Amino acid sequence: MESREIFELRQITSITLFVGLSVVGNFQMSLGRALIKTSEQRLGFKAAQAAGLMLIAALFSGVDAAVDVFLNAINIEEKNLLIFLFFLGGWVCNVIAVLIACISLQRFLPLLQRFLQASPDELVPSWSSSSADGKSKTGLE
Repeated sequence: MESREIFELRQITSITLFVGLSVVGNFQMSLGRALIKTSEQRLGFKAAQAAGLMLIAALFSGVDAAVDVFLNAINIEEKNLLIFLFFLGGWVCNVIAVLIACISLQRFLPLLQRFLQASPDELVPSWSSSSADGKSKTGLE
């Protein structure tokens, strides 16, 4: 009975980690898209790359959650090598997810800091300013 409770707790933890990483990855991607539309396109591409890493970390966390659901569904009264390998595989997926998420955050936080410290005038898209004759550079008038 105690092992079932441990697996249920691991399932909740894995699913929570999956949702948290997905939300952070979505925020990173949204900020990347916003930066791409500004004069800071380079930062936008870097933020999108960090978001990709975070979403890959969420994928690994989802695999860990699936392994936990599988282990909870089967009869684990007898201990054999296959169950140990599944448990070890889930643990490795979880460690990889956390490492990739840390790398993503390490790359993203300086971009976020620069975005928050920038004045609104610095973030104006370069293509939105008007030319000398009064027409926009986009030609959409």
